[in-house]
Amino acid sequence: MIGNQASPAPGESSSLPARRSTASFFLLFGLGLLGSWIASCKEDEPERACVPGEARQCAGPGRCVGTHACLADGSGYGECDCSGPLRQATTQPPTDDSVITVVGRRCETDANCGEGLRCFAASSNEFDGGGPAGGYCSMPCTGNTECAAIDRQSECVGLEGGQPLCMRTCFSLPGPFDPSNPLLPPLAENKCLGRMDLVCKSEAALGIAMFTGSRQPGWCFPQCGSDQECPGRRCDLESGLCVDTPATGLAVGERCQSGAECAGNLCVAGNADGSEAFCSAPCVLGQPVGCGYGPSAAVREAGCLGPRVSGFTADEGYGDVGFCAELCDVDADCVQAASRGWQCNESSVNRRRFGRAGVCGPPGPGDAGTGTGGDAGDAAAPLDASTGG
Repeated sequence: MIGNQASPAPGESSSLPARRSTASFFLLFGLGLLGSWIASCKEDEPERACVPGEARQCAGPGRCVGTHACLADGSGYGECDCSGPLRQATTQPPTDDSVITVVGRRCETDANCGEGLRCFAASSNEFDGGGPAGGYCSMPCTGNTECAAIDRQSECVGLEGGQPLCMRTCFSLPGPFDPSNPLLPPLAENKCLGRMDLVCKSEAALGIAMFTGSRQPGWCFPQCGSDQECPGRRCDLESGLCVDTPATGLAVGERCQSGAECAGNLCVAGNADGSEAFCSAPCVLGQPVGCGYGPSAAVREAGCLGPRVSGFTADEGYGDVGFCAELCDVDADCVQAASRGWQCNESSVNRRRFGRAGVCGPPGPGDAGTGTGGDAGDAAAPLDASTGG
């Protein structure tokens, strides 16, 4: 159960807990409750969401008009890129939509962020003990008023490992999708600036409010997906930051009994009674990258499969916190295939987004193996949903 805590008063900084409470979410292997997430598939070739290199118009920071290109593997579009003037010295909130919103913007130096903002680069350790992949424009703060004067869509957030910083705000659950291609993100909302290395952590995901099934406020946190995003450093999947020494532990897919055993500090049950479980890690839901594998990965062994926060009538969605699961083409690809009889359950979504045939899961009652899990339609729950940050 997620603990309930009142939201901060206007002008006050939001103080986030060191550890989130245990939350419930669901993972299905095969057909069942997740529907389009995991479905049977008979394609011979991976499907593409778009044509590699193809560009289209998009809504960028400040809802400016820009373009983004289809990724090399055809799994989706990259980040929106459009130019515009940075904020100049002023004490007033920006009113002109042509001025690029700056909190949460990519950066390499302070000059990329505009007047009064600092660049927390991937090489630094000043953002909660590490560096955000791609950089994060922000500044130290004592209250929401300071942040709103810079960017109306930002608030002052107290982090576990350091000083409060201005963080970009967001809402959980997806906005309206393009009905012609639901695999692509909605353009109008521009959630977390459309960055693949930022994740919207709602109040429910952070354990400071109950999940309501409706859109809930949150903040855009760094969430690196692989070492490729952290030049000269390593990606710590648990914290989502670039660090010199990431957390150690079992890899995604390994058998676990608690999150403390896993490098991602997350252990997920593969069946209803929790007798079959695997190590996981946080990720950005809906992205083809993450879980240790970047855009240039030839083969992805793990992917961001489902939402960390789920309810009976609704789940969190695109751009929110997801969890990693082991990908496969045949049963032998699964880490627990030999020891526990785990199987590769085919998924058309996996083929389109990750280029792999399916996801690893425990055997059903009629299957060979030592597992005691239910059938392919049984849901899974986290054994330990604690996470850093």
